[in-house]
Amino acid sequence: MINLNELKKSKVFCIAPWIHLYALPSGDVFPCCLNDTKLGNLNNDKISDLINSPLIKKLRSEMISETKPEPCYKCLDQPLNDWTHRNYLNNRYLDKHFDLVKQTSKNGEVKDFKFVYWDFRFSNYCNMKCRMCGPEYSTKWYEDIEEKLQIQKIANDFDIFLEEIDPYIKDIDKIFMAGGESIIMPEHWKFLDKLINENRCDDILLQYQTNLSKLTFKDRHVFDIWKKFKNINICASLDGSHKLAEYIRHGTNWKKIEENIFAIQKELSNVTLSVSITVNLMNIHTLVNFCKYLIDIDIHPNEIAFNVLFYPSFYSINVLPQELKEKYTNEIEEYIFSLDNQILINGFRNVLDRMNSNDKFDLEFKNFCHYSNELDKKRKETTLEILPHYEKYWKIT
Repeated sequence: MINLNELKKSKVFCIAPWIHLYALPSGDVFPCCLNDTKLGNLNNDKISDLINSPLIKKLRSEMISETKPEPCYKCLDQPLNDWTHRNYLNNRYLDKHFDLVKQTSKNGEVKDFKFVYWDFRFSNYCNMKCRMCGPEYSTKWYEDIEEKLQIQKIANDFDIFLEEIDPYIKDIDKIFMAGGESIIMPEHWKFLDKLINENRCDDILLQYQTNLSKLTFKDRHVFDIWKKFKNINICASLDGSHKLAEYIRHGTNWKKIEENIFAIQKELSNVTLSVSITVNLMNIHTLVNFCKYLIDIDIHPNEIAFNVLFYPSFYSINVLPQELKEKYTNEIEEYIFSLDNQILINGFRNVLDRMNSNDKFDLEFKNFCHYSNELDKKRKETTLEILPHYEKYWKIT
């Protein structure tokens, strides 16, 4: 018999396969954002088939039997803490939806799947071309590649897709919006209109990952929609300020970003505004000062998160020259000593762990230089003007 307390102690169990699916702009569907097991594609497969596909049933069976599912290595190989994806999901949903786990058949089938947590990327339509991103997630990147590509969409006919998800609307607890850039996608607006029409504004968490560059779409302002929802988290993807922000996330107008931050803080009491910093080779030198700036403009330390970049590997902070690792380690340690917020302290500790892990300078720094140089040519930018501290190490041959 499946025991709740045993599942809470489990080293492999995660509630995700019982309540969640993750869909890319291409329509490809996975058990979650950290699992590379493709279940199908929303342009070819029905959700009702995907939620009990052979691969996801195998995942459920393995988790219940305390067998480590091979596709879950990205999550299971991490230390279990508040930042771990499965720990967050289990803490939020396991007690409430344990009945779904109990009714699981021996082959992993669940007849009463509850689509509780949604993470669907409606398309890759985007107005920025961040250096660590690519054409899979940004149409703006099409300008920098020779291959001619079409915009990717989660469904060829979005109206039919909305009809297909209709039976699952009643079970939603949380929706994660990302892209591309959701706010400039027509699908985003259709989806929110459907939630409003279904009277789901008061009891769901609406969460965005956004570059915060735009608050309007055609003749509509997103504040008019957001004010109808009770609980919204806007997580702004910001990696630095001013010229550095405009270099890393090409298409950024820093002045406009600040205006949008202040407008949200002033006008939307139902919104929690947080910032996700993708920590990488291009912004590690400003990480402490940028956090100080965010706190100065009333972003609570609890709402500052570090997304420590692993890929592309030449952007990872373990590629730093040793003397810069030592310099930034000292700066971060000194700042940690001044902090009294454990969440932010833990975030900085994770940064230090990654930065001082396997030394990849000899293997990867030349790749960072070469890739940056090629993008500079296409974008008429100069990396060393923005990152002059790398000049003595620069290699492009």
